Amino acid sequence: MPSKRKFHEKDLEHMIALLNTQVRPKLTIIDGIYALEHGPNTLGIAHRMNLIIAGKDNLLCDIVGSTVLGIEPSSVEHLKEFAFLTNRSLDINSIHMRGENIKDVSKKLEWEYDPEEIFRRAKIGGISFQFPGKHFCSGCVCRIESIAVAFCKDNEGMDFDNIEICAGREVKPKKDSKKLFLVGNCSIMANKELKDAFRLKGCPPKGAEMLMTLVKETSDKGRVRKILLGRFVKYIGHTLGIYNEDFPIYPRYEPPEFDQRHF
Repeated sequence: MPSKRKFHEKDLEHMIALLNTQVRPKLTIIDGIYALEHGPNTLGIAHRMNLIIAGKDNLLCDIVGSTVLGIEPSSVEHLKEFAFLTNRSLDINSIHMRGENIKDVSKKLEWEYDPEEIFRRAKIGGISFQFPGKHFCSGCVCRIESIAVAFCKDNEGMDFDNIEICAGREVKPKKDSKKLFLVGNCSIMANKELKDAFRLKGCPPKGAEMLMTLVKETSDKGRVRKILLGRFVKYIGHTLGIYNEDFPIYPRYEPPEFDQRHF
C-alpha cells in the first residue's frame, strides 16, 4: 500500500510505465470475457465480449486490448510513456495477430465517467462532486463510491442546499458551495485555508465516519435518527449473512448479454 500511494502522489501514468521497464512477464493474458464501460466503478456497465487476449509481449497485448475497446492506444498515457521509454511503436498494424479479426470483435466503450452521475440517477439535487484528477487513488475512490451508494439509497429523490464533496489534491471547491466535505488527507492538505470545511482525515478515511458525518451535517435530527437506525439494522443483517447491500438503480449486468444461466 505505501508504494501504491507513492505512485499516485507522483505521476501514476509515468510510474506504471517505469514499473513495466522493470517487470517483464513471459506471458500476458487479458480476460476479456466481459468488459466494463466507464470502468470498474458504481456506474460501470458490463458488456459480454467472449475474448481472451494472450501474448508474450505485454505492450502488444495492451495495444490489442485498447483497440478492442475502441480506444486509440496513443491516447492512453501510460502506454504512450512506456513506448517512448522503450523506443517502440503503438501501431496496431505492426502486430502479428492470430485468431479473431480485430475489426469483428472490437466494440467502442466509453471510459471516462461523470462522478456526479451517481446522484443524478438517484434523483438527488444540490450535491456536486468534481472529477478528482489523476492523483486520486483507488483507496479513496472505492471508499467514496461505497459511501455514495449508501447515501443515495437513503436519500433518493432529496434536494440539498449546495453541498460539495472534494477529493484528491487537484480539486479546488466551487465558490458557491455552502457545505464542503474534504475527503482524504490529499484534499485536506490542498485546501488548508478553508476553515469551515468538514475534514474527513485518513488515507483513505474510515467509511463509517464518512457516512455518519454526511448524514448528520445534511439532514435534520429526525431524519438522521431514522437513517442511522436503518443503517444499524442493515449492518446487523449483513453481519449475520442475511442482508446484502445493493443499488438496483445502477444495473451492471443486463440481459440478454447476461442472465442467471451464465453464473
